[in-house]
Amino acid sequence: MKKFRKSLCVILTCLMLLSVAAVAPASVSAAKTKTAKKTSSAQKKSKKSKKVKYKLNKKKISIVRGNTYKLKLKKAKAKKVKWKTSKKSVATVKNGKVTALKAGKTTVTAKYKGKKYKCKVTVNPKVTSLNKSFNCYVKDTKRLVLKSKGVASNAKSWASSNSKVASISAKGVITGKTPGSATITATKNNGDKLRVKVIVLNPYSALKNYINTKGKTGADGNRFISYTLATSTFTIIHNKGKNTFEFISENKSASETERITMTFNADNTGTPSVTSKCTSNAYETTIFSARASIAPAVYSASSNLSFNVETGNADNVIKHSNSMLHKAFENWSKMLNDDLDMNMCALGFANYK
Repeated sequence: MKKFRKSLCVILTCLMLLSVAAVAPASVSAAKTKTAKKTSSAQKKSKKSKKVKYKLNKKKISIVRGNTYKLKLKKAKAKKVKWKTSKKSVATVKNGKVTALKAGKTTVTAKYKGKKYKCKVTVNPKVTSLNKSFNCYVKDTKRLVLKSKGVASNAKSWASSNSKVASISAKGVITGKTPGSATITATKNNGDKLRVKVIVLNPYSALKNYINTKGKTGADGNRFISYTLATSTFTIIHNKGKNTFEFISENKSASETERITMTFNADNTGTPSVTSKCTSNAYETTIFSARASIAPAVYSASSNLSFNVETGNADNVIKHSNSMLHKAFENWSKMLNDDLDMNMCALGFANYK
């Protein structure tokens, strides 16, 4: 009986060992499979993480004509990147260096390893602001010429920021409309822009202010400006009491004094009047005298007024008085131009240029 029990224990032990031996390889194999799967997944992830992402340093840029900008394709070998621009007239590109040529828009493309990377480029015009403002007067016309920039012959277009204050023609002629300020822009053929600020002044107020601040005081207390040419003196007076301007031309010789005076309201109201007179220095008598009204809108350098002759031979007085007035206008205009950068057009004499 004891022998039988021993034999049974031996048999059971052998069976258990056989069972463990059969299961162990399967478990090890399964473990190896799991480990292999994990390794394969890790390798795939590793490969994905090693994939390089290329991109431009800018996707959109704005540059001024004449300037440059350096584009770079990050992580790429610079020598193998091929660059291209959609509009060579607007901007060129070489080795990533963008050079702006003309105002407009273009797209720069970097090609690398079969893929394209794009950057939108906006080229803005050069804008030059002049240091000085440009004065103009109501009803006055002036040609805007920027010689240093050649705009007069190279402007594609002209524009005013406020045409109610100052308008400008296609040829750059400014016309003052109302007191105020406006910016005049000249656009050149290459897209560049030149700007100047125009200040439009009331000519009557400007003249009145200039005489009363820069002029001299006469014996009657009124202020005036004047200049002398040979035996002639040309004067502009602001009569405060009457609120008028008196434009005077006086020529003195040894025997006589000729004087012509144009008077008009300092606030641009009413019709200007002209008086012509010649007196004898020795006898203080009137040699001739005449009066006339003048229409500023139609008067020109060749106009002749119909003087009403009070003293002297009518034909001779009318002819001589008009000659005196022509000379006076020429010199009054010079005074205005030298002192205020103004001409007679600004005072309503539109045809006197």
